[in-house]
Amino acid sequence: MIKSIVARFIKTFRKKSFADAVIWFIMYFVKLYYPDNLDAKKTLLPVAYASCMGITISMAVKQLKRKGYDIHSNKTALDTLANFPALSVEKMTAEAREVVIRVARKYGLTQRRTIVSIDFHDKPFYGDRSLKEVVGTKQKLGTNYAYRYATICICEEGMRFNLATIAVTQLNLRKDVVLKLIKEAKKYVRIGQVLLDRGFNDTDIIDLLREGVKVHYTMPLTENKKVKRIAKDMNGIITMPYTFYENRPEEYQTTVKLIVDKREKEAHYFITNIAGENKTALLLIIEAYRKRWGIETGYRVADDFYAWTTSKKFSIRCFLGLLSFLLQDLWILQNFIEQKGTPFQQARSKMLKGCRKILQFLKKSVQELSFYWRPELEAELFREDITDAIKNILSR
Repeated sequence: MIKSIVARFIKTFRKKSFADAVIWFIMYFVKLYYPDNLDAKKTLLPVAYASCMGITISMAVKQLKRKGYDIHSNKTALDTLANFPALSVEKMTAEAREVVIRVARKYGLTQRRTIVSIDFHDKPFYGDRSLKEVVGTKQKLGTNYAYRYATICICEEGMRFNLATIAVTQLNLRKDVVLKLIKEAKKYVRIGQVLLDRGFNDTDIIDLLREGVKVHYTMPLTENKKVKRIAKDMNGIITMPYTFYENRPEEYQTTVKLIVDKREKEAHYFITNIAGENKTALLLIIEAYRKRWGIETGYRVADDFYAWTTSKKFSIRCFLGLLSFLLQDLWILQNFIEQKGTPFQQARSKMLKGCRKILQFLKKSVQELSFYWRPELEAELFREDITDAIKNILSR
């Protein structure tokens, strides 16, 4: 089935436009998982319109109705999404993402080694805090609560595809989330290194990365009294063993490699399982970590594809959240296809060819390329194309 969807997607954007292919693609998958008399044109297109405009579904419905389009009401759209189980939404977006990656492979994406990043992204929530799907978070936009999503994405310009996205609730253990994300990512790429932030400083996660899924990782270490003492009278970069929970019984302890970087006034701390003690190796590990900020750029773009709602129902929020990441991936796919055969797409792949050792891989991965990617400007054009195509379909 996936193979036929890939062929249909490619045929649609070649004969019509990429925007038409995107709309057909989303409507196809939703009807596949929600077949009960669903009028996708009148119900889902306003939702997709709201996602691309970055407005609420009710505003999208009102705007389209004012322009004379025959669509269902805001209530009908929300009731439809409310009957869409969260697990079905996750399964639907996972299969849709597989199609995206397979299409990208037709245009040059290879299953090679790459740097990936894992992180959580929070969508602010202002409703009932007792809901089990809502998590506590740092204050943002006037609230300490949010709906949370976990993602793993490629950290390379021009191909920052989300390899997996998961809606996270209070019931999800971080270790289980990381395991699921890495398993999904391994279907599409060979993981050269995983980058995580300090929120993953947990012995269970470290043991999982090192011994469970056996990947190279780097993450900052949360500053504490012990590492402050180490860095107090030092300059430059040093490495040493660091033990978590050294005051507890041995079965609770985990020892890792600590890198202390104090080339400037402020010290930075990283833990990793990448071998290499000389200064060149340590600099490569630190430099490679900077690529993690690619996932933050992806989150800003995904927010541009988010349809807002005041509904408290998790199924609705889950659908809109995962749809925003899927639209982000489709936008990246369009850019990737447009760059087929150009240095923009090929440069990194050529550089990484033949890199067998992890330090060789990192050295090539951190080298600057001779092009610049301005994602937010390109995303704006993509959103305009999608909204224009939606209006054209509604006017037929």
